[in-house]
Amino acid sequence: MLRREREFREQTSAEKHAEAAEHGFDSWDEYVSFCEDAEPQGLLERGIGVAGPDESTVDEAFWLDHNMHGSFEFHGSSDDVEDGFSWSYEARFTRGNLDAIVFLGERGGGGPDDYRSDEPATVRF
Repeated sequence: MLRREREFREQTSAEKHAEAAEHGFDSWDEYVSFCEDAEPQGLLERGIGVAGPDESTVDEAFWLDHNMHGSFEFHGSSDDVEDGFSWSYEARFTRGNLDAIVFLGERGGGGPDDYRSDEPATVRF
């Protein structure tokens, strides 16, 4: 199983100036000052995220092999069904290898009490 990793570094002066100019400011300091005083809506209207400027930037992005050992659940749902419908699966790993995906069941109707606990279906790898 691969996991996306990133290493960060501080932006150079030129990178900071380019980011500030991209949002219509003459300098990094003007950009930071505006973001500190602005309401979230004002930031969004200028195309700036609500977190504001960040002096760091991604230096390197890479994928790291993560030897998962254990299991985790993942869930899905469909908004097309009026009463709501969701399903659950469990992925089981041993020392990084996917061993099985188990169908845990589905819910439909309107609430957690409507859970139908059929015999789990397992797909082994």
